Amino acid sequence: GQKTITYHGHEVVAEVREFLQHKTHFFAECQAVNAYENTAPVPAWPFLDDSGRDGHFLTTQGINPDCPCTDGDFECVPLGCDDGTRDCCMARNDKEKGAGFMIAAQPSSNTLQILHAEVPYMQMDGAFATVGGSEPAYNLSTYLGSAYKNDMDVTFITGPEGPGAEDVWMTGYIDGTCAIIEDDVGIPGDCTKGKVSFLGGHSYKTDLPLSSNPDSQGTRLFLNALFEADCVSAEGQPSISLAWGGLTPVPAREELFPIVSRYTVTFNNSGGGAAQDATLVIQFPAGTTIAASEAGGTLDATSLVYTLGTIGESSSASPASTGSRWLDLQLEDFGDVELSAVLSYRVGVSTLQVSRPITVSVMLDSDGDGVPDEYDPSPFDPLLCGDNDLDGCDDCGDQAACQNPDGGLPDADGGTSSSDANGGCSCRAAVGDTPTLPFGLLLLVLLGLARRRALSRRAC
Repeated sequence: GQKTITYHGHEVVAEVREFLQHKTHFFAECQAVNAYENTAPVPAWPFLDDSGRDGHFLTTQGINPDCPCTDGDFECVPLGCDDGTRDCCMARNDKEKGAGFMIAAQPSSNTLQILHAEVPYMQMDGAFATVGGSEPAYNLSTYLGSAYKNDMDVTFITGPEGPGAEDVWMTGYIDGTCAIIEDDVGIPGDCTKGKVSFLGGHSYKTDLPLSSNPDSQGTRLFLNALFEADCVSAEGQPSISLAWGGLTPVPAREELFPIVSRYTVTFNNSGGGAAQDATLVIQFPAGTTIAASEAGGTLDATSLVYTLGTIGESSSASPASTGSRWLDLQLEDFGDVELSAVLSYRVGVSTLQVSRPITVSVMLDSDGDGVPDEYDPSPFDPLLCGDNDLDGCDDCGDQAACQNPDGGLPDADGGTSSSDANGGCSCRAAVGDTPTLPFGLLLLVLLGLARRRALSRRAC
């Protein structure tokens, strides 16, 4: 019976395509170029391919014309196209089927065009010489109508008629998602995909100095591509941070013990590379009770361990670049409980970690207003606890009455209302108003003035 399986390296193409969804750099040379670039998905049995097995990283797949064939490199294949419904012209060379790229002759070194020397990893010390091999250069097929995806400028070394004819060195972002020329000369591109580099020829030397060995320059370009990749730069590394969420200090009354308080550890990767094999360990003192925790963790006497797997780079949706885990801490008495979150992860062969501690302080709250006595100016009055947010109202008072004491009607004095020092409400003149005294207070002032005048007359 039929089985879900792929043939002839199509699965390898899928793995490389997935690899290039990140800030990586893929390099292929000689026959490896066509092995990837000309692989087209075949949904029929026995391949059962999906679009993820499309090897056309830089080029579009050309359209095979109807028979009869007018190009000697092609032959008529009855019912060879459109799921066996059309006679079409297909490449005689199996390596050129699905093109993409056709195999070109080796261009003379003295006829080469060296393009985009401003790009950092295009730097060479001396001249470039072409070398032999079964695939020394590549053509885009005018017969098939193949092209570089999104018409991107990806050709760096080419023959005298190129780009598109006798191309030797090409590099660009997968599927033409970004303009690599602009990105690599300092214009912000911030492309989140990987780069693809193709080099014709396979017998480059490693002789030094490069300035006098032009047939070693292909090795130089390979090393340029290898060390240029974002994934090997500081910007391409993961940058992991941890944060705690939860109540501290914890207000409590002795008669309510034990109490349960929830704490959440949030992790975030703001870097350009993924953190592999990540593990989150939440540590706590022996004897501490964890009342509940998020599913998936392993709990022992002093730790709660979560296997996170890969934490994606900052731009990644899958795997996600951020996440969290929670636990409910059972508190039995007043005092401090020390917690710590430690996240370990791998970058290449190195294991790194970041940690974040937190102190949970359980403190007496005599009046039960949610503010521990130590921070409460009125520790025995549940309606008074201070004005920490500086809005003019006591945080535990009647907020509605304080903000609108007249039930929505304008103040009689034309001013604005706010809380007084005792948690009640008083009136305060608005900016630009002439202050007016309440009638009772005004009467007392007038009586005082009259009495002072009477005493003055007696003295005279």
